[in-house]
Amino acid sequence: MNNPLFKTSGEFSIMAKLNYKKYKNNINCLDKLFNYIYNSNKFDIVDMKYLMNYNSKSKIGIRCDVDCDMDAAIKMSKYFNINKIRATFYILHSAYYYCYVDSNFKRFGRHTDLKHNIMQLSNTWCSIGLHLDPLEYYVNNIDGAKVIMEELEWLRTFVSIDSVVAHNSYAVYGAENFEIFEELTNRKEIIYNNITIPLGTIKMSDINVIETNYPIIKNNNYIYDNNLLKQNREDIFKEYFLNNPIFTYNYDVNIWTIDKDKWIISNNKNNYFDIVSLDSVINYLENVEDGLTIVFNLHPEYFDTI
Repeated sequence: MNNPLFKTSGEFSIMAKLNYKKYKNNINCLDKLFNYIYNSNKFDIVDMKYLMNYNSKSKIGIRCDVDCDMDAAIKMSKYFNINKIRATFYILHSAYYYCYVDSNFKRFGRHTDLKHNIMQLSNTWCSIGLHLDPLEYYVNNIDGAKVIMEELEWLRTFVSIDSVVAHNSYAVYGAENFEIFEELTNRKEIIYNNITIPLGTIKMSDINVIETNYPIIKNNNYIYDNNLLKQNREDIFKEYFLNNPIFTYNYDVNIWTIDKDKWIISNNKNNYFDIVSLDSVINYLENVEDGLTIVFNLHPEYFDTI
């Protein structure tokens, strides 16, 4: 089996837990956030796939990108189900919990416990989406579009997949992962490390999915600059959210947790960006104007029952 480094998804969840230990928040800190949201009577929490078509005063979508820690994701899903909070968990098909990884860090196969783990995420209040990473395969000389089609077909044998969302960003590859879709790019290819990567090879309409970044594509051709990744983390985030050269979010506000009691607030309506505490996030929501569409991205690796 190509001498895999990680023989089970559990092995990598343990590693992820150790790597993220200093960043983790106790999941019960979310009680304060959601108690405020429900008691404020200002917001409706809606499914990510309906975010742009749901009429209400103000809307919140809960997006959970499962980048590395499946164990934390399962705990978070149970928390949401108990507390009746609607959320979507986006499964990363290039993650080490998803597939085997060989000694050259090439991905292949699926872990035998993967289906069981994903089914534990799916419940009355939590749906499943696909976290797109075709460019990671292309840079390793594997057909990334084919991988997307194969994994989507497999996932749909046991869970409903109606939405997808892109992993990583132009800072890593020189393109956004959603540019695999014909509807969401204005170019045919990019060149990365002398590898030609095709873009726009899949139609979202053909596979019946919504891309929940809801990107508005800018009419310019981005030229890859690897110097961006040499900036500090906060500057990278600020450029990604407010000065992204490839797209603009079609909703108003992003709120992401990125560390222990560190939360990004980025409002593209008024060009506001800050990194604050959870208490400050709640204060922001208390004072924000009515009628906004807000997305919380709660990566499970930043939360645990610690």
